[in-house]
Amino acid sequence: MGWTGSYLPMKPSGEKRMRLAIMQEVDESQVVDSALVGTTVYLAMKDHRGIFGAVILTEYHNHEFCTKAMSDVCVPYVYDCPKRILDKLTPTDDENANKWRERCRTRYEEKKAERARKRAEEKRFVSIFGESMPRHRRTRQTW
Repeated sequence: MGWTGSYLPMKPSGEKRMRLAIMQEVDESQVVDSALVGTTVYLAMKDHRGIFGAVILTEYHNHEFCTKAMSDVCVPYVYDCPKRILDKLTPTDDENANKWRERCRTRYEEKKAERARKRAEEKRFVSIFGESMPRHRRTRQTW
């Protein structure tokens, strides 16, 4: 359950990072859906039991591209899995997998509520100051 590394002369980004991580860690024929969020790849994978969730953590430094794969049974400590992938997973009796899936759904709802709050705050600022205020200044700074 360690990290797998390989030499890469240039830092991969976006789609290339996701493809490299999948090729390095899993059998591509089992992948039903995938998404890259930040530097983490989220997967819906198929096996004889159904469709399960998987996570591949990625890192790049000193020309080394490193990956670490975990299934939802391992309860990875990353919870930004897109809803479309969570919706594809087969229901399971595994307590750890259900715990991770529920945390991901909770995180999705929190982010959704935060986006709605920011949109409402921006509308309030526009109604007070009008469109003349630059877009990046329309929300209150919270630091």
